[in-house]
Amino acid sequence: MFHAIIGHYVGCGWDLKRILAHLEQHPEGIGSRYLAEGRLGNEIARSAGKYAQTELPLGGNGGWTAKAPPEPEEPPRPDQPPEDEPEDPELDDDHDDDLGEELPKHDPNLPRLYAHGDPDPRPITSWLIKGLIPAVGHGLLSGQWGAGKTFAFFDLAASLSTGQPWLGHVVKRQCGMLLIAAEGADEVRLRLDAVVREKCGNMTRMPFRWYETAPLLLQKGAVKTLIVMARQAEASLQAEFGLPLGLIGIDTIAACAGYGRAGDEYDNAVGQAVMNVLKAVAQELGCFVLGIDHFGKNLEAGTRGASSKESSGDLVLACLGNKELSGSVTNTRLAVRKNRSGRQGQEFPFVLRMVEAPEKDEDGDPITTMVIDWLPAGAAAAEAQSELDIWAQPRRQDQRTAVLRLKRVLMTILAGQGVDLPIPPDGPTVRMVDQELVRKDFYASTPAEGTSKQKRQFRYAQFKRALDWAEQEQLIAIGEIGDITYIWLTRPDPEDAEEEQG
Repeated sequence: MFHAIIGHYVGCGWDLKRILAHLEQHPEGIGSRYLAEGRLGNEIARSAGKYAQTELPLGGNGGWTAKAPPEPEEPPRPDQPPEDEPEDPELDDDHDDDLGEELPKHDPNLPRLYAHGDPDPRPITSWLIKGLIPAVGHGLLSGQWGAGKTFAFFDLAASLSTGQPWLGHVVKRQCGMLLIAAEGADEVRLRLDAVVREKCGNMTRMPFRWYETAPLLLQKGAVKTLIVMARQAEASLQAEFGLPLGLIGIDTIAACAGYGRAGDEYDNAVGQAVMNVLKAVAQELGCFVLGIDHFGKNLEAGTRGASSKESSGDLVLACLGNKELSGSVTNTRLAVRKNRSGRQGQEFPFVLRMVEAPEKDEDGDPITTMVIDWLPAGAAAAEAQSELDIWAQPRRQDQRTAVLRLKRVLMTILAGQGVDLPIPPDGPTVRMVDQELVRKDFYASTPAEGTSKQKRQFRYAQFKRALDWAEQEQLIAIGEIGDITYIWLTRPDPEDAEEEQG
């Protein structure tokens, strides 16, 4: 039973020190006998050494082989004379005893043992994005539905391809990217083109590759397949751009995992096995593997499914927002939920801005998608001040968001494209704006998901409700002059009213 327990922890990716510390917390447990005899550490190492030569389970759906690295050549000790040098005649047998016992040889069945002070050519810290994403590692970009997590990945890719800072952090390794698009594959080209136009100076070619099919992560041979796929992408990137593959995105973990049975997603051993695949790929290729994943219903618990997924990662980024039953999401922000190599807990507010593709669809309608615009710190707090605005009185969050959007669009167009006309039939002259101009800009600034028809229907409903509410509250009036329907304000803006009173 002791060996079975050790094998389980090895399969979960635990090292010997962690297993020892865990068993020492339970002096009456499975290792009590060895602990009492003072040889618990040796027994753990002996048992783990046997498992290191066998195939370890990956959630019951496959395996990978953990092989011990080749035995390193030990550097000559500085206090050891060369073999040719004659021994000091003054040293006798007693002095030899004082030199201590010879260091034990490395067990080839165990991982390499490192010692402080030994020469190590590896850099102490190597970054993809300094202070945030290590050059080699694995992690998660999680988030609520509609909070923009995939758009955040494309924004990150734009920074890595151009060398522009991301979230205020310096890009240390300009590189190529690979996306395994198991979800939303039909949107990759549209979103990538948009971020290139908006963030990359509309470059002709971006060092970005993607696959629209993916191997199941828990399937036997998944690590080998992913490595072969990534090497093909890296060869393509090197040939065209001379850049290494630095970032791999897997969108999404839920779609790629290949859970064998109901409930496996919440099994910590299975979750750890999924993350072990990401880790193995990252270490083999010398890059960072970022799994895009969903949040669960309980936002405080974070990423959906097993908690071991977040525990295993070097980095966990979270796209958050206030989501209403209607599907609208406000107060969007990216949080550094976990950062093994730096600060965590920071939040970076952003908005999703709608952009149009140069081409039209088959009906001549615009093709739209989103890009991320990062906001200055404190922007979310400033948004809260809108509660004092008379336009921010709707109780439902989605309706309040739509009404405030209508106000912003209306004020902007009134200032730039408004006309001064008398209210029919004999009313005073006021500044008005063509309702069609307002509708067009409102649609362009309203994010929506789904097909072109579903997007149009959603935006129409949002615009109609906002317009009806504002007219009912007598904030605006609507009238037809000639063949044009105009909108004008019936109440001054609160800020304008304060200025008049002042």
